[in-house]
Amino acid sequence: MRERIIAAGFQVLLQLGENKASMNEIANAAGVSRGTVYRYFGNRDRLVDAVIEHSTHVYWDAIDARLVDSMSLGDKIEARVRTSIRFSKGLGDRLASGSVDLYRRLFSADSGRTVKLSVERTIPILEIARERGELRDDLDIQATAEWITRIVLSLIWLPVSSVVDLTDEEAGAKYVREMIMRGIGSEGTE
Repeated sequence: MRERIIAAGFQVLLQLGENKASMNEIANAAGVSRGTVYRYFGNRDRLVDAVIEHSTHVYWDAIDARLVDSMSLGDKIEARVRTSIRFSKGLGDRLASGSVDLYRRLFSADSGRTVKLSVERTIPILEIARERGELRDDLDIQATAEWITRIVLSLIWLPVSSVVDLTDEEAGAKYVREMIMRGIGSEGTE
């Protein structure tokens, strides 16, 4: 039931924006009573927090679905960037629909949670790369994971470049891969 309400809340918040979405509209979209929504979440802020958490996990689940253990670090970076670019393409439409407050909150007020999750999911990728000899030995894994996180998240919020079309998945992915691997890759890796 909780997941059903969160999914409905996600859709209503995207459609109407955080300021216009009511608990009643979310309850209707979930096919439950308003009381049920309050029973699970207590208040609107807790529901919005759960929706933001859900949104972050949806983004990361989409990335994880594209990664395969046998992929090189460069390939994993490209897959992550492609997913981020695809995610950012829909962002303009979502912002236009009135959900700008939700996404501003996701990447500002709640950015610590977003960055933390991203770093947590990047560390194992880097550890595997180090074991394979794809990563420079002198790098701090935690700091590198945060740096990559900041680069990739910037694609969502700043999809403009004077060098490459960052709305083009192929071009953007190759560009970011080249720049990141040039900085963190061991000699001979790409």
